[in-house]
Amino acid sequence: MDYDSVLAEIGEFGRWQQSIIVLLWIPPMMAGVHNLLFVFTGLTPKNGFRCQIPGCDDDEFEFSDFPADLLFPPDPDGDPDYCRFYMPSFTDQQNTTCSLTDFGSQSVKCPPGGKFVFNDFEFEETLVTKWAVCAESPLQSASSRHSTFLVS
Repeated sequence: MDYDSVLAEIGEFGRWQQSIIVLLWIPPMMAGVHNLLFVFTGLTPKNGFRCQIPGCDDDEFEFSDFPADLLFPPDPDGDPDYCRFYMPSFTDQQNTTCSLTDFGSQSVKCPPGGKFVFNDFEFEETLVTKWAVCAESPLQSASSRHSTFLVS
């Protein structure tokens, strides 16, 4: 059987083959768009975030309420560990007002399920900020966040 004679019999790249190629091209194109979308929706803010400090912050707290250089302990690389904080000292007898300059020496983990606030960065909200992903969270690694994004 000669290849050229088979092509002469069935035809070369015709309308049917073109339509099949177009239909088969759509799913990988959508998968590519879906993967590219995560570059923007999965952005982790690198310039700071913090959790609500129990007893010190009200519901309208902001990242800049406490000085970042005093609030966060360093991680092993020397960068601020935003998932932990030094507990501010109270300045009154009723333990209702927190000091902005005096902090304890022991670092405290952010409470599970706590509320987070993020320093200004490129976007108003990403999946990382919406899900309040912190270091102790199983979603901390980029690969697990991306897998979760693809599954959803």
